[in-house]
Amino acid sequence: MNRQKKLNGLLLNKRVGRYLAIGFAILTGGIVVVGCKSNKAAGVNEDGEQKTEMMEVVSIEKGLNEFGLSMYQYLDKQDKNVIFSPFSISSALGMTFAGAKGQTAKEMQKVMRYPSLGDETHKGFQKLVKGIETPQKGTQLSIANSLWAQKDYTFLTSYFEKIQQYYGAGVQYVDYINETEEARQLINSWVEQKTRDKIKNLIKPRVLTQDTRLVLVNAIYFLGEWMHVFNEAHTHKAPFKLQDGKEIEAEFMVNSTNYGYYEDKEVQVVELPYVEGKKSMFVVLPNEKMKYNDFEKMLNAGMLDKWSAVEERKVDVFLPSFSIQTQANLEQILSKMGMTLAFTDKADFSGMTGKDDLKIDKVIHQAFIDVSEAGTEAAAATAVIMIRKTSVEPEEKTYFRANRPFFFFIRDNDSGVMLFAGRVMNPTI
Repeated sequence: MNRQKKLNGLLLNKRVGRYLAIGFAILTGGIVVVGCKSNKAAGVNEDGEQKTEMMEVVSIEKGLNEFGLSMYQYLDKQDKNVIFSPFSISSALGMTFAGAKGQTAKEMQKVMRYPSLGDETHKGFQKLVKGIETPQKGTQLSIANSLWAQKDYTFLTSYFEKIQQYYGAGVQYVDYINETEEARQLINSWVEQKTRDKIKNLIKPRVLTQDTRLVLVNAIYFLGEWMHVFNEAHTHKAPFKLQDGKEIEAEFMVNSTNYGYYEDKEVQVVELPYVEGKKSMFVVLPNEKMKYNDFEKMLNAGMLDKWSAVEERKVDVFLPSFSIQTQANLEQILSKMGMTLAFTDKADFSGMTGKDDLKIDKVIHQAFIDVSEAGTEAAAATAVIMIRKTSVEPEEKTYFRANRPFFFFIRDNDSGVMLFAGRVMNPTI
């Protein structure tokens, strides 16, 4: 199992259940003449600032989950594996939203499900990130934001201060006009550093141009150790049934212990918690008689809440190890979802510069995930746990065999926010 050995070496033999990194960037291109009128409404109604802090966070988390599943329906999935981070996309666009005005801001709020047009949204993100990033044994989650601005170009100090206050994003000045390639390399190097080299070359050559004025970047790195680690010695090859009915051989991890479990006539759901139980991966397996595409059409935020209400029981879990990397340009998807003005010459981001001179050019999202068993140290601990579990009085077993396409999401259990989501159509590619 070369991939597992490589991962274990990288992590210095720590027990690892999940390794995930997300790179996300919004590129804002400067528009000098066409469509840059100054007579568009720049005012923003900021009513509702007196709502309680609890309501801010609740609104943010509900909106994040709704946005994530809405965007999932628009992704160009075909029959491919998918990994993306609604949280990363939403928070990066939140920094852009802080500079939007008028109808542009209203469209963004509606599509992104932000709670308000005012600072309530940004305060909600600030509190949410603080809670999600709370240090926990066995997991590492770091969220980093940055702004890369054209030097000598006039931006509002108040805009940069707001982004620094609520998103912790510092400003780096580069020269897109004369040193475009150098700017691209600097941004990509920052992303690689923040994602522990898992996201490389986020911004491809010739994506930045001499008209680029601002790049907003969000990077997320997550490493989690299973609460109940898989014993690598039990991993074995078994059939995995593809969408078209063909069968392939895949490497299946195996564990038998108490897991959170949910089942109805449409799905089986198992919760695989990380150490301390603050974050979990939920694996959702549609009924064998249901076509996977029909299952996906049913997805909504209410289902996430239902599936998360698991009950603990003894479950034999058979889960394929998998590794997925995805990159997507999201501007067309966001436009189809209703965020149209932001990409046109009618865009109003005067909250960034005080002028009507910017629009969004590109929205790039890249993600990587590797799910595997634990290493040698974890295998020894698993053996102890399994022996302890089998020493109790025998009970009826539940089997969870992910031997066909499945949906998964990682949830922050305190806030209920879906941090990452995706699907596995073929675990061998």
